[in-house]
Amino acid sequence: MQKMAQHMQVEELWFKDGTVVFQAEHKMFCLHSGLVSARSEVFKQILEDKNSDSAFGITRGIYQTGIPLIQLQETAQDANNFFLAIYDIISGFFEPPPMKVSTEVVLSILRMGTKYHVNALRRRALAHLNTMYPLTLDEWDRRNETGTMSVQSEVQASFAHESTFARAFTIAKAAREFALPWVLPTALYECCQYDLEVILAHFARARDQDIIEADADTELHNSILVGAFKHMEATRDVLKFLIAESPADICADPAACHEVRRVCLNNIYGITFGSGDPLGIWDDEDWDTYLDGMCPDCVKLSWEQHKRERLALWRKLPFMYAQATVQNWEVLKEWFDRDMAI
Repeated sequence: MQKMAQHMQVEELWFKDGTVVFQAEHKMFCLHSGLVSARSEVFKQILEDKNSDSAFGITRGIYQTGIPLIQLQETAQDANNFFLAIYDIISGFFEPPPMKVSTEVVLSILRMGTKYHVNALRRRALAHLNTMYPLTLDEWDRRNETGTMSVQSEVQASFAHESTFARAFTIAKAAREFALPWVLPTALYECCQYDLEVILAHFARARDQDIIEADADTELHNSILVGAFKHMEATRDVLKFLIAESPADICADPAACHEVRRVCLNNIYGITFGSGDPLGIWDDEDWDTYLDGMCPDCVKLSWEQHKRERLALWRKLPFMYAQATVQNWEVLKEWFDRDMAI
């Protein structure tokens, strides 16, 4: 009894008329068994069948007031986010897209919704993931505007910070853990955008702290290392238009256009050709910034070649990361549709 009293009651999830107390780490939640059972078939079974403890990894007890106490294996943060979403007592806490939500909340709901079979919340978590890790190149290009998860601004901030790489790696791990193959290509792409020094530093720290989770993390590490080098190769492919020859039959001044390309390559070589972001290495503003002085026909040809190479890279993305099982985007779209239908 003394030990229980030291645990923290979560005020907004501590109902005086609650009929069951859930404990996750140091936090305790006094909830209504009827509501929780209505939201989750798994919780319903736990509350009705006292022989289900081992199946769901719970420990039973009696709280001070005499009502049942159920200790969960989950983290306090996951349990807190999950119960808040179930009760929906904080306006806008976990609304569907286009409402913004934190990465931590999405992953909490994904973990808890999957384990405890709260499919409506799981689907909502998947919908948020899809805004950040989409299935088409057009959606990827627009995710800065349409993405709903906070990892968006963190990734944009810098590819030189290990802390933000850790967040990207967490998404890739979740995609593996919860069998979301449609998330993996873009999640791994995001990981491979970071500086190689950052990637290696993260892996070294994970080994030193002994937090590598068996073969699954090792395979992801290998996929990211393979992908990081393939991204550099892909950058050269996407920028092939900068080493193309001007067709003499349509170019107004081949020598001038060649010189524009040469100057551009000289200015950006060290910045771009080691880039881990081949899909984003050349944007709309770069056409005017770097190719001013090139004849309109050569600009048009360069634009078309750049567009083709980006699309070809997108189609190859699911196959770039040395994954044991890979599928094309059409199959991954079918997988996504099945996940959203559960």
